[in-house]
Amino acid sequence: MFVSFMSFLCFDILMLWPNERTVYLRDQRSGMYCTSAFYIARSCAEAPIHILSGILGGVITFYMYGMSMNVWVFSLLSGLVISTAAAIFMAVSSVSKTFEQSNQLAMPILSILFLFSGFFVPATKIPTFWEWVPDVNFLYYAVNYLVVLEVQSMDYCDGIPNATGYAAPIDCDMALVNAGFDPAMNFMDVMWNIIWTNLIFRIIAYFGLRFCWTGMTVKQRCRE
Repeated sequence: MFVSFMSFLCFDILMLWPNERTVYLRDQRSGMYCTSAFYIARSCAEAPIHILSGILGGVITFYMYGMSMNVWVFSLLSGLVISTAAAIFMAVSSVSKTFEQSNQLAMPILSILFLFSGFFVPATKIPTFWEWVPDVNFLYYAVNYLVVLEVQSMDYCDGIPNATGYAAPIDCDMALVNAGFDPAMNFMDVMWNIIWTNLIFRIIAYFGLRFCWTGMTVKQRCRE
């Protein structure tokens, strides 16, 4: 649950481009810097605090919950989840004229990813129309991997209680599958999903910044 909620930590990015677009356009047209320079600098300025906030929150939460997995794996993924959510918010912000527009666009996207992260609705119970969401959902990959690590670190898992109220121990991988998780998922599966999600949405953010709501045509912007 903590990892899922961490995606909301960078919600302020929705105000980023609507607030700074006027200044950026003025400086860019006066020849102070190109779009890519401003975009890379602004992105790099945001990234460290997001990742460090996730790591710090992960360390605190790890010991508060009394978890069994590696603390740094949990904390690192917490930071990467924030960074990936920031990429989505940045893309939405760049194609929006105002904060209100970016808020209206971001909430449906994040709500779907949040709801189908594997924590609230098991992957096995997702409606047919939404079955594709876990395959592209960075929250599902992060949550699934961390749940698998935590459960597999246990000595045994309780089964479903029988008529006498006694729950015989069962194989933990079987318990994970029954709960809708994928015990075969590994760390690189999670990392590749996070990497391509970041790449896609940060590329969208760049082109949105360069071509959306500039008061110029696409051809004019390409010449600058």
